[in-house]
Amino acid sequence: MPNVLFEIRHLIAAPVTLALLLQFAALAWLMPRMPRPVFWVIAAPFIIQDVLYQITVGTFLFWERPREFMFTTRLKRLDGIDPHVERFKNVLNELDKGHV
Repeated sequence: MPNVLFEIRHLIAAPVTLALLLQFAALAWLMPRMPRPVFWVIAAPFIIQDVLYQITVGTFLFWERPREFMFTTRLKRLDGIDPHVERFKNVLNELDKGHV
């Protein structure tokens, strides 16, 4: 039953997750193609959104209070502990090798 509940929460959060994932994909593509200072200016809104995602959606998905600021940091902590991390890990590492 816990897997079913996670899937339901994941589907509820899917639109927000997709929006953030598309931004992450764009930033992963841009990172090696532009100077670092310019990249970080462009990435700043995403970082703020990631923190908000971690606090809200990350808490909803993994059903625990946030201990980290960034969603990737939560995934790294839960890697090997929670089997649901694999789905996020695989997608993020596909876009940015070694991200998680």
